[in-house]
Amino acid sequence: MPRHPDTMITPNTLLSDARQRLPSPRRAGQCMSRSELADAVNTALDLLYPRRNLTAHYVDSRWIGKLERGEHRWPSEERRAALRHVLGAATDTQLDLYSPRRTDDAPSQQRPQRTVHHAAFSFRRAASRNPGAGSGPRLRPH
Repeated sequence: MPRHPDTMITPNTLLSDARQRLPSPRRAGQCMSRSELADAVNTALDLLYPRRNLTAHYVDSRWIGKLERGEHRWPSEERRAALRHVLGAATDTQLDLYSPRRTDDAPSQQRPQRTVHHAAFSFRRAASRNPGAGSGPRLRPH
């Protein structure tokens, strides 16, 4: 589920197409499954970061499915590196991975840019400009 109601979820076809271009290591004549991609990503994590214990970053087929459905767009740097390694991509953009908070990094596809106005942020910002303004309502003694 998206974190903001205005967020539009679109499938990540670049990622799923890249997976489907790879042959299955277990089933001759078929493309790599989500489970097989997850295993390959976990192996790549160990290969790319041999001195670090990244078992907390290991993925499964459900996580791959969330990426392909567009529910996740910006995995950790380690996971992105492993995905690029396994899928043969030079950049995150080639796999349509981008930070949803930084739309200028997103591929040039039409992505709705949204302006999020948060009242508490505006209040804090105004208070920092006027030190007496941020203290809240003033109560008069009875």
